[in-house]
Amino acid sequence: MANQHTERYSYSAQVRRVIQFHPQSEFSTMGKNDTAAFEEFLHLSEQYGKVSETGKQMSSRFLELYCLYQIAASLSDKMELHATVETVRHLFKRLFSLDHFTLLLVDEETHELRVKNHFGPRSLVHQRKSFPLDHSLFGRSLQQKEPCYLADLTAAGDEATADLTEKNGALVCIPLQSDSHGDLGTILLHRGEKDSFTETELELFARIGAQISRVLDKILIYHHTKALSITDDLTRIFNRRYFNQRFEREIQRAQRYNRALSIIMVDIDFFKQFNDTYGHLVGDEVLRNTARVLEKNLRQADIVARFGGEEFVILLPETNKSKARRVAEKLRSAVEKHRFKAEGNEEKLQITVSLGVASFPEDSLKAENILAHADKALYMAKAAGRNQVGYLKDEKQAEDIPHYRFATA
Repeated sequence: MANQHTERYSYSAQVRRVIQFHPQSEFSTMGKNDTAAFEEFLHLSEQYGKVSETGKQMSSRFLELYCLYQIAASLSDKMELHATVETVRHLFKRLFSLDHFTLLLVDEETHELRVKNHFGPRSLVHQRKSFPLDHSLFGRSLQQKEPCYLADLTAAGDEATADLTEKNGALVCIPLQSDSHGDLGTILLHRGEKDSFTETELELFARIGAQISRVLDKILIYHHTKALSITDDLTRIFNRRYFNQRFEREIQRAQRYNRALSIIMVDIDFFKQFNDTYGHLVGDEVLRNTARVLEKNLRQADIVARFGGEEFVILLPETNKSKARRVAEKLRSAVEKHRFKAEGNEEKLQITVSLGVASFPEDSLKAENILAHADKALYMAKAAGRNQVGYLKDEKQAEDIPHYRFATA
């Protein structure tokens, strides 16, 4: 059971911190008149709070509304997770007289908790890479769906404090959960004095945790929806729509700053024959494998997308034609060496690709011509026997060669 709050942790002191923020702080939402009026209100509420709980309750309610508003306001047009996490850290640091704060979120790939933000002399948890969701302390709070309060860490036992850097004082674990995403994460709050969190604070933390969860849920839904709109369902790389948007931005940047930029068109050789022989399920596996090999052999700054059917397109920012040809050859070799096993087929399968390279400004100064030249270079590679890299030597050659996608592959 939490004890009665001391002056250090009183809501009067906490609310006063709200109006003592730096005037230029992004969290300061009051004008000078509002601040003066509220100071008067706070003074009166403290006076009458000695004989009545009304002032205390009003201060508590104001603090709650302020926190909930600031967390909701962290949702910007960009829906950035970092902005919300930073807002939460700032609120807890300025309003609640904490010695330590740590926010952990669930990693979508590993489904483990990872530290995203903290303050205090050091993180409240040991610097390990991740924590399982069924961890004794975190798991209990997530399972109960309400804050878990350890009033005295000294008496809590090694099991509860095994991964904590602090072994004394009081600790609150706030679960972050939503109906659509389940467990989102947890927040750990620590004070060096034992039994130093009040019942009112624990109730407030539960409501703040629910608000944080709602905001995190909206951010995750937004980014998931956005990812679906720019991702190819089969290969899980970018789709043509995203490539077109990105290419337009990159070519404008290259033109403005006189930078190089290259395009590589990639087509799987004899893909229709492969499909007819092994079936469409194996054909899908070929597409997925090719996408993975291409992605693995590119820089993080490069963009690979499925252009349509068995064709891929690669955007190489800040890359001239000579370097792009070397990249294309590296990709061709990597695909040729790759072997994969299709479900229901004991035979290890091999594929090859043909590639076409075009660059700005060497091949053309116009964006539409770069794609067209890469397409014609791909046709050259196909016509020359496949499993090779094609490129145009000059504009005259470009005029004499048809577009690949209008020719027979």
